[in-house]
Amino acid sequence: MNSSKFIYHYTSINSLALILSNQTIRFSALNTVNDLTEGKSADVGDLGMYLFCSCWTDHEKEHLPLWNMYTPNMRGVRIKLPCPIFPTYDNGKLFKNEDLFQESHMILPNREPFRRIIYTNDPNKIKPKSLVNIGNGFEGINLDGLGLYKDEIWDFEKEIRFCFNIFPKPKTRKAHHSFNIDELTKLIDNRTPLGFNYYDLKIDNRSFEKMEITLGPKIIPGDKEIIESLIKRFNPKARVHASVLTNRIRS
Repeated sequence: MNSSKFIYHYTSINSLALILSNQTIRFSALNTVNDLTEGKSADVGDLGMYLFCSCWTDHEKEHLPLWNMYTPNMRGVRIKLPCPIFPTYDNGKLFKNEDLFQESHMILPNREPFRRIIYTNDPNKIKPKSLVNIGNGFEGINLDGLGLYKDEIWDFEKEIRFCFNIFPKPKTRKAHHSFNIDELTKLIDNRTPLGFNYYDLKIDNRSFEKMEITLGPKIIPGDKEIIESLIKRFNPKARVHASVLTNRIRS
């Protein structure tokens, strides 16, 4: 489980507007993140379309590379939220049971939704095998190794993330929402598209109200007015801070 008291997310003002107005955090498919090696297995290929992640850091000190990479011209924001940031159900799950099976897809929560990225130069961990023996001569697909390891060149991010799987739903249904594993495996083998590459989860009310927002180092007056207007309208209890790097970086 996440042992951090607070976590941080560097993002644009546009994304902040969506987070505030909807009180949600967006999870993106792993094959859409900035590291092009992520989501690829050694034996099955690219499976990132079925693993959805929200990426954070628990590094309290402002980090210039993160400002530079994830906020446009360093004019975005850093969001700080106290943990836990999501409501949980049934022994720490991020979803209610009735939300797991939708019309065209199904959500399979990871046994541990919180992951602290492990940085390594081991290619077998960066691109793990996904086929596993499930007995009686049958193989299944396990995505637990994906989204857990990254090359050491990304170590500066000190990344933590929340993850869950979404798969196309087999047409063959059994009692209590069970499904035909062979049919699911075939859908995955064929890279059956989901029709979307993001999923939004609601932020816990208590965490949302304790949000803190740090303004980007190169923020301009117009940006600040937009941010303050958004906060006043959608989360008036949130606190706003200037960056410790303000007036220390040439515009």
